Amino acid sequence: MKGPLPPRLSGCLSLLLLLLPILLSIVVSASHSGDGAEAVLRGYDIMSYWKAGMNSTLGVIGSSEYSTTYEGYEWHFADEYNRDYFESEPENLTPEYGAFCAFAAAKGSLACVQPAAWYKVNQRLFFV
Repeated sequence: MKGPLPPRLSGCLSLLLLLLPILLSIVVSASHSGDGAEAVLRGYDIMSYWKAGMNSTLGVIGSSEYSTTYEGYEWHFADEYNRDYFESEPENLTPEYGAFCAFAAAKGSLACVQPAAWYKVNQRLFFV
């Protein structure tokens, strides 16, 4: 008995195929070790995501010249203004799950993210 897939199963498969490239590109090991080996978000400026519209895919790469440490992790910024603004209220500007992958965190593990895979919901910033 062959025929089309039920709509619910078809929708799930479509979603899986859509998310598969993103999920495969996530680095599973948590290299946000907090020892300065790698900056959070691979060195991208977190403030550029807060300023970006939803049509933007990439943030702006930061510089170690404009860096700060928050909760044991090194954050890079594109300029002094962004760094200083972040330092004024890091608890409100740090992404959900501390910039680790939201999917992995929801399952109880930590994974690094791809800087281009992000979204905002209700003034909250998530990376996947």
